[in-house]
Amino acid sequence: NVTIRGTFYDVGCIVGGTGIPVTIENCSVSGASIVGGYCIGGIVGEIQCEYTDEYKSVIKNCSFQGNVVGTDAIDVAYSWYTTEVGGISGILLGNVSVSGCHSTLDFTNNSSLGVALGGISGQAQSSSKTQYTTISYCVCENSTLINNKGNSTGGIIGYLFQGRIDNCKVKNLTVDGYLVGGIVANFNGGYSSSDVYAEGYIIENCQVINSKLKAISNIGGVAGLVLCCFWWISGCTVSSCTIEGKEGPVGGVGGNINGSGVDRCKVTDTVIKAINDDYSNNGFASGGILAFSYASPLRSCEVQGCSIYGANYIGGLLSCGYSSYNEAKIPSSYMIQNSKVLD
Repeated sequence: NVTIRGTFYDVGCIVGGTGIPVTIENCSVSGASIVGGYCIGGIVGEIQCEYTDEYKSVIKNCSFQGNVVGTDAIDVAYSWYTTEVGGISGILLGNVSVSGCHSTLDFTNNSSLGVALGGISGQAQSSSKTQYTTISYCVCENSTLINNKGNSTGGIIGYLFQGRIDNCKVKNLTVDGYLVGGIVANFNGGYSSSDVYAEGYIIENCQVINSKLKAISNIGGVAGLVLCCFWWISGCTVSSCTIEGKEGPVGGVGGNINGSGVDRCKVTDTVIKAINDDYSNNGFASGGILAFSYASPLRSCEVQGCSIYGANYIGGLLSCGYSSYNEAKIPSSYMIQNSKVLD
């Protein structure tokens, strides 16, 4: 039952911000109320480990339950900033491991800015291809994330630039935002196509259960938008959800996926709906697995007991896709293998 209020940045219930490696373990916060401008976290506002590849920061077995309000920072000179808000951490830079954490978060955006918002972390990024943020075995449930002023809202993380998410779960989540993903809203791999296209996974064995996701732009049950990473989303499930988009592609697993494959993912008992008021309440691009694919292969995926709605480009597995890649490691046409659509 603590109230934390900051007028600028680095606001957290346990740690505000740190520029050196840190371990935060077995900490819990309940009944909290946090108000801040930038880098707001239920446990820690900001961790910077971007230039310390030899050392890793760790957040382990921590929990947060409370509400967060994003406000405009008092210093208007920084008005171009994007607010980063997460149930555990606001922003993570560099070599950080987050594992075994749990959040129940109610977020309201009273800021004029867009927010990178996540049930676990708002944003994570790294300039290194080998030392980056990993989020594992984390849970966000019974949460409401209302972020309709723009930017990215994810059940686990809003924006991820080079990183990995595995074995995370989202349950009983309500999201209303601009760009939305049940696990991650916006992922940018940061790699060129010549670096890797192999059996690497960016999102693996994650679950989204009984959640209502709504967006204006790209939206997916697992990922809203994935750019330039050439890896795989694998072993993820979406069940008993409603996924609704207004102006962008709407997918059971991915909304707009560029160059990354989808493997062994399953969507069940879910409503996937593209709505656009300009087209008699019907919108563009709805797919049971993917809505829009750019050189993104599908293999061993399954859609069962779902309802898929829209006006143009509606598919049980894939709504539409194209490819212009000609590199040896990138398929020159998207591929669907060993997949099925069931009643």
